[in-house]
Amino acid sequence: MTNFFVFVNSTILMKDEISLFVEIPEQFKCCMRPICKFITFNNLQRRIMNRISIAIIVFFVIVVSGCDEQEYETSCFPERITRKVSGAIKLNSVIADYKYEGDKLERIVWSNSQTHFNSYSEDGKLTKVARKNIQNFQKLESRITHDHVLPIRTDEYRMRLDQFTHEDIDTVHLGYREFEYDGDKLVAERVFAKVDDSNRMELTLYKEYEYDLSGNMLKHVSFDDFQGDTIEAFSYVYDNRKHPFSSIDLLFEGETHVNNILTKTDLLSGVVYSYKNVYAYSSFPEQIIIEQENILTEVVSIVYTCK
Repeated sequence: MTNFFVFVNSTILMKDEISLFVEIPEQFKCCMRPICKFITFNNLQRRIMNRISIAIIVFFVIVVSGCDEQEYETSCFPERITRKVSGAIKLNSVIADYKYEGDKLERIVWSNSQTHFNSYSEDGKLTKVARKNIQNFQKLESRITHDHVLPIRTDEYRMRLDQFTHEDIDTVHLGYREFEYDGDKLVAERVFAKVDDSNRMELTLYKEYEYDLSGNMLKHVSFDDFQGDTIEAFSYVYDNRKHPFSSIDLLFEGETHVNNILTKTDLLSGVVYSYKNVYAYSSFPEQIIIEQENILTEVVSIVYTCK
């Protein structure tokens, strides 16, 4: 729908009171046919115009609704992430290149001789993450089991690789993780591991997670065995901007990918980690500067591909 008015010295003249040729601008023709209107001055308005000694300022207020063209929110995916970790003398850099098949993350190629491969089911669920390291000729693999939509278990394996073909030589089942949900939020995790040379698995860690209304993890606590001694506990504060991985389906590794962390507090030691998120032209951070008690620990730079 298109509405237009003419303002004359604070007096609004409607479209049937003024003689004016109006053509709908080109950019709005996606929503309606070109419209031309002729309107005639009545005698009162003609007398008013004759007495006006200043120029007439005309404002067209055009309200467009019902366009057939859809508006899409831009989706951005990390293309390259450079991590510079503070060392004894200088920052040590590791580069990760992200490769996609459509909107699915297919693999991550690291500059430290590692490559991560993701596998998906026919309906698009992440079913396996394989982390191959050709430096030590090992591969770690997470195999994911789903209950309808949500992952409920991951089994962890270690493979030894052939030094020439990089094919699997043998496979060892290291343990597994079980996930518990409240709705679609993962609220508890049980970690089982092999305790000896037998195939017997025992519960080694129990983890609890709390969230805000947006789905950001506010707190997580890890216990030794089931409700035993507290091993670690962290709390988090976030901004309201998009996390670099918010558009990607990733294996749960103890953090959420909704918004970006501002502070991370170790609840056992009291140490505070601060995150400075640098934004330029989008809602996604292009650089993250991490400090521990005001000492620089890591700088993360991110290049995106958007569509």
